[in-house]
Amino acid sequence: MSSLYGPDLAQAHAAGYGFHGESAAPFVRQVLTNAPHKVRRVLDVGCGAGQWLRALADLGYDTVGLDVSPSMIKLAKKNSPRSKLLTGSVHQMTLPAVDAITAIGEPLNYLKDQAAIAQALDRIAAALPPGGVFVFDARLPVDDIPPARTAGNVQKDYAVFASIAYRKGGRELVRDITTFTSEGKNWRRADEQHVLCLPPEDDWVVWLRRRGFSVAVKTSYGRYALDEDVRGFVATKDAA
Repeated sequence: MSSLYGPDLAQAHAAGYGFHGESAAPFVRQVLTNAPHKVRRVLDVGCGAGQWLRALADLGYDTVGLDVSPSMIKLAKKNSPRSKLLTGSVHQMTLPAVDAITAIGEPLNYLKDQAAIAQALDRIAAALPPGGVFVFDARLPVDDIPPARTAGNVQKDYAVFASIAYRKGGRELVRDITTFTSEGKNWRRADEQHVLCLPPEDDWVVWLRRRGFSVAVKTSYGRYALDEDVRGFVATKDAA
């Protein structure tokens, strides 16, 4: 079982951290609409609690969600009951044939190293037809490493605190996350460590092109600006 996004953190993430997917949604919907190959079936990698899957299903797409966290998949079953849901890692699974793949919210950074990312991209390329599209975002390495910092989100029923630090010359990001969840008069604590692999932008472009994609790099999803060290990628599979 995955150590990422256990029950408490999954609930907190679903309740308070869905803004990124919501903000990206109009742009991604437009990409799907304009794709060279007609999009009927969409796979969302790192589907989380399923809010984006539900939005896609409401638009009439046949949807498949994949997440490494069983707790997230449990939430996605409630939020998007029409979607087919799979539990596992994108670099270890044979993916179903689809017309488009999305991975919003940096899920590929959670793969353990560049070898795992390469395996994931192989599987993604194999799942798409010529003209199929792959839309995702990824966090990049930093040259000027900032000092470690702590961020928090305190709500009535839960609180999340994260200690955030870079390692390996800015090519690895570590988040030590503590979640407190209300249990009547008491609070339950859960701890997780998330380690993100941060390849440079140029590496992503090279890897995608080697797998037969044309690539456009984005600093925003339409009007929604991404963080300075995050890039969006719109990859279209070339004709055979």
